[in-house]
Amino acid sequence: MLFYPSETDDIVSTGHEVEIHYNPTRYWTIAASFTEKQTINTRLARNVSKYIEERLPFWTTIKDTRTGELWWKSHYNNYSETPEDYFIRQVKNPLGIATASEGLSRPQIRRYSGNLSTNLRLSGITEQRILQRFNVGGAMRYESQGAIGYWGVQQLPAKITEYDIRNPIYDKGHQYFDGFVAYRTRLWSNRISGTFQLNVRNIFENGRLQPIAAGPEGKMTAFRIIAPRQFILSATFDL
Repeated sequence: MLFYPSETDDIVSTGHEVEIHYNPTRYWTIAASFTEKQTINTRLARNVSKYIEERLPFWTTIKDTRTGELWWKSHYNNYSETPEDYFIRQVKNPLGIATASEGLSRPQIRRYSGNLSTNLRLSGITEQRILQRFNVGGAMRYESQGAIGYWGVQQLPAKITEYDIRNPIYDKGHQYFDGFVAYRTRLWSNRISGTFQLNVRNIFENGRLQPIAAGPEGKMTAFRIIAPRQFILSATFDL
């Protein structure tokens, strides 16, 4: 049976949110919101660090009985990493970043975000019978930059063993735009009211991979798929 020590952390989130609703006319509505948020580590897992300190003297001195070499610095099953390399990458560096950033705002959390949406009924600007049944609108969404990793203290071709907590690697801020057009009518001798609506999500998006993680040398290591613009046609009926 394997034993993996674990412990919880305390995280405090603070922020502000502002919402604005404005109707220039009875036919035109505008809504906007803006959010500023920060997430702070306030109590890290003390016992994990204590456990590592107690075990390191054992991990770094035991020898493989088959080879007589230090287990800590040996390669197994054709892996390029030694147990020491794995420990540095998966344990020491992430824990070091968390410890150094205790009490500070986490740069991975995108601090600012905003939304703006509007809806206009064309009956307020035209007397044309068909056009009066349409309403159009759209929305813009914004998120500020967010950290996806940290540059190494060392520089290639040297072996990178530490992260520079003061030097995050950022993914840039993003803006997304949506739009829609809707048509209202009555069907079956005016007995049923129907609305047909076409939504276009991410109007200017052609599809791409967005990085979500980066190594200390600046190489992108993980991505998420950003879908290209989407067209959604829907119909609703009031019976």
